[in-house]
Amino acid sequence: MIKYILAATLITTSAYGDCIGKHTRRILKLNTKATQADDLAAELCKQLSPLHRDIAIAIMATETGIKQINSRNDKDIGFFQISIREVVSRGLSQQLLESSIPYQVGVFKQMLKEKLVMCAKRYPFTAFACFHSATPVYHYRYLQRVERFYSKIKGVR
Repeated sequence: MIKYILAATLITTSAYGDCIGKHTRRILKLNTKATQADDLAAELCKQLSPLHRDIAIAIMATETGIKQINSRNDKDIGFFQISIREVVSRGLSQQLLESSIPYQVGVFKQMLKEKLVMCAKRYPFTAFACFHSATPVYHYRYLQRVERFYSKIKGVR
């Protein structure tokens, strides 16, 4: 189960192609436009290690199931639903987040890496859920949602 995965730095892998199983491809196709699923799969394979790729897909599936306006009435952007506040504070390109898959995956990779480091002491086994929130009640709810998708991804490869 995902609770037992230690927070670690993201590792880039150069081997990609058919690195994502059929079931995971179905999850991607349900959560993206049909034409984007293969491009997104290839980019995830290119930029992320297998472990972080599965976490990314589970986070993406969780995030796209959530409305695009968050509880603070901020707009969320891209496959990973990055808050407009985060976009502005980091000086990211909103246009690229909306149009460039490699840019989105790269931004996600960097943000997840930072949040893993930031939350490793507080949540040593579930730091990835800090992508959404470090607040205990939201962290736990988000963790449950991500774990549901993660177990589907890991269950059928």
